Amino acid sequence: MKRRDFGRLCIATAANSFGLAAGAAAQPETIEPDTSLKRIGEKSGILFGLCEPGGRLGEERPYFDRLAVECSLLSPGNDFNWAAVQPSAPSEYRYASLDAAAAFCRAQRLGMIGHTLAWYYSVPAWAKVAEPNDFVAALGAYVTKTVQRYADVVKRWDVVNEPVHPRSPRPDGLRESPFLEKAGPNFIRDAFINARRAAPGSLLCLNEYGFEYDDPDQKKKRALFLGLIRTLREAGAPIDVIGLQSHLDASKRLDLSGLEAMLRDIKALGLRVAVTELDVNDQKLPGDP
Repeated sequence: MKRRDFGRLCIATAANSFGLAAGAAAQPETIEPDTSLKRIGEKSGILFGLCEPGGRLGEERPYFDRLAVECSLLSPGNDFNWAAVQPSAPSEYRYASLDAAAAFCRAQRLGMIGHTLAWYYSVPAWAKVAEPNDFVAALGAYVTKTVQRYADVVKRWDVVNEPVHPRSPRPDGLRESPFLEKAGPNFIRDAFINARRAAPGSLLCLNEYGFEYDDPDQKKKRALFLGLIRTLREAGAPIDVIGLQSHLDASKRLDLSGLEAMLRDIKALGLRVAVTELDVNDQKLPGDP
């Protein structure tokens, strides 16, 4: 099942669970505002959103119109990734898909999520072979130009994504990556500073996964991640939010005490917490879908 098909199923299921007629999914204008996931979430202080690339707007417009009824936020897939914005050269910026998503969000009064600026998995090929000084300059230019372009519509920037690995050979646990190799550990602090300058009013998020279970790697990762947060705060990185990706396995028991302790420590530092991604792997559960 494709993600957008799953999204349709979730929205339709949720609509039915809130007492909507079975045919309401295709008629956004007939939905009572108080029954939408958007309104229910906002009443609880939760901004609910979905992830869909802006490039699908043309062929999937009815789905996006329904999304606007149910959601407060839209994350445009991986369209913000460095390799997506500048795939070929440091002088080239490809913003067509992002521009389409931003225009839709402005028209529908949705907040946009800037996911994600610095991610080890999405570095342009030309940047991987660039000299360190050129890499740092290009990264700074990409962050500044991109954040400024969408500062009016993006509510939260996932500035740095997945910076920690529990089996890293480094004492600080930073993941080996082109960012670390070319720019050193200060790339995280510098990315946050550049993003804050470009969009003073947006929330800036440090996003990570792998904290929910009682296994050695996840326990170690909690400790490493908390250490990184404290180090970055001391270095002046303007972090507002810690993002939990929440890629969950329904066959495992959550380590609630360990997760709650980590969240208390994060809150004690004056930081907010966001569930930035949420999916549940049910492949090991008995029974049919």
